[in-house]
Amino acid sequence: LPAPQFWQRAQARFFDYHRDLQPEEAVGILGGEIVFWEKRGGQWVAIIERAEIFLSSAERSEASLRQPECQACWETGNHS
Repeated sequence: LPAPQFWQRAQARFFDYHRDLQPEEAVGILGGEIVFWEKRGGQWVAIIERAEIFLSSAERSEASLRQPECQACWETGNHS
């Protein structure tokens, strides 16, 4: 039986409670693929392999301009 929403909110606010992601959910967020997965005693571990993408400095600059949090930095000149 799942806990009521108010209880989950109180646990998150005061005790840093959070719901763990399953390996498949983590892969959905991070990308990549699960290359190792093991469950033991109610605990699990998974290793996710992600392909590295190498960008030229011009491509990195262009990509950072598309990120909303970086756009303000470029507009105000507060970038490195």
